Amino acid sequence: MNQRVLLKACLVFYLYAVGCSSGPEGLVVDRQLESDTVNTAPHQGTVRHDPIGTWVLTEFHDSIAVHRRIGRYRMPVPAWTALVLHVDSDTVRCSGILLPGVRRFPRAGQDTIMAIDDYGPQTFIHDPVADKVRVVWMNQAVPGQKTILHYRRLRRDERHLLECIDGVSLDPKVGFRSNYHAYLTRLLFEGRYDPLDDGQHGFRIDREGRISGHPIWNDFYFHDYFGTMHPWRDSDGLIFTDTTARWPNGRSGFGWAFSADTLILLPMITDGDYWYPAKGEVRFLKRTERN
Repeated sequence: MNQRVLLKACLVFYLYAVGCSSGPEGLVVDRQLESDTVNTAPHQGTVRHDPIGTWVLTEFHDSIAVHRRIGRYRMPVPAWTALVLHVDSDTVRCSGILLPGVRRFPRAGQDTIMAIDDYGPQTFIHDPVADKVRVVWMNQAVPGQKTILHYRRLRRDERHLLECIDGVSLDPKVGFRSNYHAYLTRLLFEGRYDPLDDGQHGFRIDREGRISGHPIWNDFYFHDYFGTMHPWRDSDGLIFTDTTARWPNGRSGFGWAFSADTLILLPMITDGDYWYPAKGEVRFLKRTERN
């Protein structure tokens, strides 16, 4: 019971923080749908699109791709509940970073395709002329506070996000998280890393997230912000491990960021639950290796 109360309190705190913040710097936003109105009136010669298909949340998915960061874009609630939407004639299926299992909801109508009440009311609206979807989220921690976020259709080259899921049925037996984690691995970390500081060793990370070439580190993990446990407290964090060492030795935790082609690692220490900044910085030049 105490754990449930604590979790609820933490979620309310996060919701309040989102409502009081102006939003993460550098959000990728579709300016065509920033207004409060949706163009649903018929015009002569105007093509009206049907929302059937798969959609992805722009402010999370595209912001990560452009700015190569994860933690700062995780706070808006629609990312928790509906990072990906699949709309068919009578059902909407969605998966998010807090609720990655596929959930099904009845489709509400032609333009207002779905309304749910997870961590505050969320209404998903399709613009049939622009062929875009937006979600209007009412923050339950800040009465009257409204946030509008946007979706675009999943591109053909992004269909790997639905591998083993089937873009039509979205089989709930297969986890969406593993697909998205694999995507982030390839997007952010796959490549060769040459040290820019004395005393460091280079290494490679392949498309499966396997590390090689380092004399000590033989395992690699990065936090993708799925689920409820976030030991880096909204920062971006990763761990290199020497799996031959006895637990809890052998782990090297870092905060990470990219500056152009340079991976900057900021050493961190842990109390067993959370990671905290330590002193220092190490840099690696990332080189993309093409097969």
